[in-house]
Amino acid sequence: MRTLGIVSGFLLLPREEYPLVRVAGDHGREADPPGAFSRDRGGMTKSATPAKKTPATDTTVPRSRDWARFFAAALRHPGLVGAIAPSSQALARRMSAHVPTSGNPTVVEIGAGTGVFTRELRSRVPSWGRVIAVERDAGLAAHVEATCPGVDVVYGDAARLRELLACRDVSTVDAVVCGLPWSLLPEADQRAVLGEVAGVLAEGASFTTFAYAHATAIAGARRFRAVLGETFAQVRAEPVVWRNVPPALTYVAREPVAGGPVATAG
Repeated sequence: MRTLGIVSGFLLLPREEYPLVRVAGDHGREADPPGAFSRDRGGMTKSATPAKKTPATDTTVPRSRDWARFFAAALRHPGLVGAIAPSSQALARRMSAHVPTSGNPTVVEIGAGTGVFTRELRSRVPSWGRVIAVERDAGLAAHVEATCPGVDVVYGDAARLRELLACRDVSTVDAVVCGLPWSLLPEADQRAVLGEVAGVLAEGASFTTFAYAHATAIAGARRFRAVLGETFAQVRAEPVVWRNVPPALTYVAREPVAGGPVATAG
């Protein structure tokens, strides 16, 4: 049996946001083996109806339901270690601070988890705008689909983000918000996902992600910060959000560098 790790004084359990390294299966079964991808399925097995132009609805979800989904996902993926709790509302507000609040924007979330960020994004984006949430865990995706009306839930691999969005007639987006545990991903996966993100951002659009403050010095986190700098001409680290467990800081990146990051063998 795997044991849970302890890093910098924190007992670490699997995070709510997971690496998107394979295409998810139907809600009732496990995902396909790593690397599986079927053109017949368009990189997904099911998608929610795109956001309708209807008045905003109350998407408040009891915190206990998020915790239940979080721990269920932890049991399904004991090897994916990253957090001790779902993200806080304070972090969700910070993560969504740079998404457009007017016009007809399309916003993408990578790693929807229990939907904490998703609900905040849906509340900020105009009701006639579009929120697309990418999640590879079947149970979490079902939870987000059930608790976040007006969100297009996509089951797929973030390393094929452009392909997944093309299936929805989307070529560029106005913001991307990401909750992946970057420090746990191999460099090749970091580069693959960031390259896909850079390839879909419209001019002036932002990419927002976060890292745990206590873990910024570990090798994986330093590597991610370097790759982020290779991918975007502008990268700004924002102040720590202390009302999160563990405390987290956010990165806001703009202006993808021509050519993007070069994938390395992993």
